[in-house]
Amino acid sequence: MADAMVRARAAGSVVVAGLWSHLAMAHAPDHPSVAEQCAQFSRALALTAGVGIQGAVRHLAASAANAALPDTRLDAVRTGSALYGLSSSHLRFAPPHCATRGALTFRSRLCGVKQLPAGGAVGYGLTYRSGTRTTLGLVPVGYADGLPWRASNGAEVWAAGRRRPVVGAISMDQLVIDLHGDHPPSGSDVIVFGPGTQGEPTLGEWAQAAGTTPYELICQISPSLPRHHTPPLPAVSR
Repeated sequence: MADAMVRARAAGSVVVAGLWSHLAMAHAPDHPSVAEQCAQFSRALALTAGVGIQGAVRHLAASAANAALPDTRLDAVRTGSALYGLSSSHLRFAPPHCATRGALTFRSRLCGVKQLPAGGAVGYGLTYRSGTRTTLGLVPVGYADGLPWRASNGAEVWAAGRRRPVVGAISMDQLVIDLHGDHPPSGSDVIVFGPGTQGEPTLGEWAQAAGTTPYELICQISPSLPRHHTPPLPAVSR
């Protein structure tokens, strides 16, 4: 590859602006593959320098390596998910100097509240039955909006001042929550997930309930949902 770059550069076909690689296990800094990949990249840099490729920007670290592996920062870093506050929500480390807070809040509203008798079932497949009489809230968002069906009977939302469990299967355009006897009015605000600053579930918690990563969930949010951009929040305290 280095020889091909030299030939292409000599022919005027390319300008070698950067040399980069990507760490497969940066979220687990002690994994042996991390040191091996770093060593391989160092050898590649030495090889390209040996054939006359000088001055290219060296970049190896994305968000996870930038947080946990300072020696990998080199000339530039590719900070992506951390800009949206995703990193510390699911990585196995949380360096205090790299504290993050989610930038996204997924909101909806209650569109109905009804009673459920003891033993009453909820949703497709009747996967949930209440042990006691309770109240249910209907929230008009579902997997067509990007919420994972796999989080059925496992995720929570924030409604009427506290966390409420999602009960029954998440449907295409709605989910049901247990209000534990409370009767908030229809139209009440529901936070499906957010930064967690007021106790609401985070994107990372929803990902855990669905057995996936926050990256998958963030990519699944339907483009049909309205987006509202708000002023930046104050910096995270350290």
